[in-house]
Amino acid sequence: TTIGPQQVRADGCLATGPCGTNRTRFGSLDFDVFGISLDVFLRVPLMKSPDAPGGKIQPYVLAGAPMFVTSVDPRNSRTFRDNDGDTDVSFGYKGGVGLAFYVFKNLMIFGEYRFTHVSPEFELRSSTGTGAKATVRTDLDTHTGLAGISARW
Repeated sequence: TTIGPQQVRADGCLATGPCGTNRTRFGSLDFDVFGISLDVFLRVPLMKSPDAPGGKIQPYVLAGAPMFVTSVDPRNSRTFRDNDGDTDVSFGYKGGVGLAFYVFKNLMIFGEYRFTHVSPEFELRSSTGTGAKATVRTDLDTHTGLAGISARW
């Protein structure tokens, strides 16, 4: 997903403005995010039968604490074009709700909503040898709708 340039608060000194707390635009930053999570599902079995002892309809909630490996490449931004990228490993949180129902003995259809949040932090160091660096903190949030088929035995 591409997120356009946004106005941000900058604390400190920027080459493009005065020192202190400033509002500025950095241009675009490219983030690559890889996440892995073990989730806990709590299901409510509705309409139990001998063919579906877990319930023909199963509303559920889920929660998880995913780990994210996030990399940033600042080469496309006006402010940080001479800086090297950085990678951050951080933990976030995830929650969701869904509904699954049997269409055949071992086959379910489901629909689900998930929200995920992580706050990576990066040290962008100058590649020109000046020793200049900047710390970039951001919040990455996702709202995801899922639909699919699930096979269960």
